[in-house]
Amino acid sequence: MKECPTCRTCYEDELLCCPKDSQDLSNSLPWPLVIDNKYRLNSLISRGGMSAVYHATQIELARSVAIKILLPTMMVDQSAPKRLRREALASSRIDHPNVVTVYDYGTLPCNAGYLVMKLLKGNSLSRELRLQKVFSFERILNITFQICSAIELAHQLGVVHCDLKPENIILEDSDFVQILDFGIAKLSEQLVGITLSGIILGTPLYMSPEQFESREVDFRTDIYSIGIMLYEMLTGQVPFNGGTPSAIARQHLLKPVPSLKELRSDITPKLEKCVLTSLAKSCEMRQQSASQLIDELKDAAQELAFLGKLDLDTLPQISRKTQKFKLRTFVDENILETPTLWQKTNPPINVTESFSQKKTEEGIALNTEQWQDRLLETSENTSLHDHTVLIVDDELGILLLLQEIVENMGCHTMTAKDGRIALNLIKQTRPDLIISDIMMPDIDGYKLYDILQADPELSKIPLIFLTARTQRQDKLQALAKGVEDYWTKPFDVTEVELRLKHILKRISRIKLLENK
Repeated sequence: MKECPTCRTCYEDELLCCPKDSQDLSNSLPWPLVIDNKYRLNSLISRGGMSAVYHATQIELARSVAIKILLPTMMVDQSAPKRLRREALASSRIDHPNVVTVYDYGTLPCNAGYLVMKLLKGNSLSRELRLQKVFSFERILNITFQICSAIELAHQLGVVHCDLKPENIILEDSDFVQILDFGIAKLSEQLVGITLSGIILGTPLYMSPEQFESREVDFRTDIYSIGIMLYEMLTGQVPFNGGTPSAIARQHLLKPVPSLKELRSDITPKLEKCVLTSLAKSCEMRQQSASQLIDELKDAAQELAFLGKLDLDTLPQISRKTQKFKLRTFVDENILETPTLWQKTNPPINVTESFSQKKTEEGIALNTEQWQDRLLETSENTSLHDHTVLIVDDELGILLLLQEIVENMGCHTMTAKDGRIALNLIKQTRPDLIISDIMMPDIDGYKLYDILQADPELSKIPLIFLTARTQRQDKLQALAKGVEDYWTKPFDVTEVELRLKHILKRISRIKLLENK
């Protein structure tokens, strides 16, 4: 195969010059224009030290894809194909919108491995940093929330990326994040040990101290790399740099992190503390999960918003309830000398007033449930937007559909493919409602429900069963156990929306009365 050095279009070996710009063709590589009779290479996107990435067409589906192919120079390295396969395994395991989708993996007749991925349209974070240097707080938080969300799921699935850096973060329209290159990822069932003699795998500017010392790495290595990227987006430079990898390594291992305040005067204490914690030399001193890092960034966002440095409406990841609670915390503890400003702008609701005294505009007394509904509708402290819903299903289509329905109601969602992953999520963030399929591998819906019922606190979480079982007896059995509702597949979206809205409204009423 040949490529045009000007337009990068790919051609058969027989052609001598490019029909588009009349340039002599060169850069011949030992693979055909059509890969495995399935993919036609169209043009070169990029070429690095290990591989070349091409824009290609999946012939049967007429779909544009990207194909990464190992370069011939890498074939002498026996570990290179293993790293490519590891990238395929890790990426396919993580079903998350912010992780690039991998469609296929294979080997060419020349023994070069290839990987077929979603074709991305956008710039890498590294290019955006070269163009803009310092990012706004809104942009930094938006990008980092997405990275952390994807990496949290990867960690739950036993995958540690080990090479997070701006080059592996692609920003599509509206800064929609796509994470690439799990080539040196650590998988839970594998040892960390694909290495090259005398070469450290990873990029020194973004590597953790334990990586430089060849110690065992875990999810906190990725936390460190995210911290480096946070530092760079905030200040326009990485905290540690040098002329050689060894000089950079010494700084990561021994040198304190340079002050962010000196490089960016408008940074707030909570945000600076969050970044510095993520860059602790000892992994035990960092955030212990990506979700913890998200929580600390949300706290920092509240502080930024209260000081007028951030518009929270640009960050949909933060609920209105969290905003109200955190802002009140700042008023009471840190920022305002008197709490009267909060009281003036947010007068308290007298919930001790008797139900019989609550009147409608027409003078008709409200009963208990009507009063609760009126309070629910008028109170800013409680809304459907405050709820977190955990959706558990091993069918991706159903999972995404339910996620869309729930998020369209303004709720936050967590997703899991089976009961075991769901339990790990519940331990970290208690949801207000669980929607779970019954038939799942490992821990099914019934077993998940029984485990929750054994815990006095978790037993209070309402759980909806989702199933293809349509027998009335199955539904009665589930409802008799105490599940909140029983939905059968395929379900009517409108019906599900109405039932879900009713359930969430009831949960809101209960939470409101408990809080008051």
